[in-house]
Amino acid sequence: MKRLGAALNRYLAHPNERVATGNLVALVLGWNTPFYPLWLRWAAGAEAWPLGWLTWIVLPLFLAVPPMSRRWPVFARVFLALVGFGNVIFCAWLFGEASGTELFFLPCLLLPGLIFSRADWLFLLPLLGLPLVTYYFLHDHYPAPPHIWSAEAETGMFALNAGSVGCLMAFFALLVARSPTQQAHAPVADQRA
Repeated sequence: MKRLGAALNRYLAHPNERVATGNLVALVLGWNTPFYPLWLRWAAGAEAWPLGWLTWIVLPLFLAVPPMSRRWPVFARVFLALVGFGNVIFCAWLFGEASGTELFFLPCLLLPGLIFSRADWLFLLPLLGLPLVTYYFLHDHYPAPPHIWSAEAETGMFALNAGSVGCLMAFFALLVARSPTQQAHAPVADQRA
């Protein structure tokens, strides 16, 4: 177990804290990807089973981010943000807007702030704007999904996706809380006179 932990730490490690954070996010997203079709099957029923496996397309892309970051740290972070963003668009089309997949634009909006600093505004600002602009232009304009989902399946997928977005945003909040740059001020409890 120690060897596995050491190997995982080497896989994620980077001297730049924001790059290392991006590596961790990529690993968590990659780790969860294989389970998504199973959760879809549970939430939406048998009709979600065949198409749910198409979500695995992004698995190697997420897992490529940490090795890529050692050579191209800026590109790896931009790549992570774009892969996540592209995955939302793909799944919103695949499962339909009623599935709640567009809710994942919220973590896409937060991610650039986790992995880029204000000094990286050339990358930060476009990646912050991309989910907003895309939602504005694509909402109600996606091509027809490959399957017409039942109302029960759409309700189940919406609940699953809303819960998943909540968990992902909570994870992002924990990453901000653990960041040494966020700990520059003493905790409120320590500021008592």
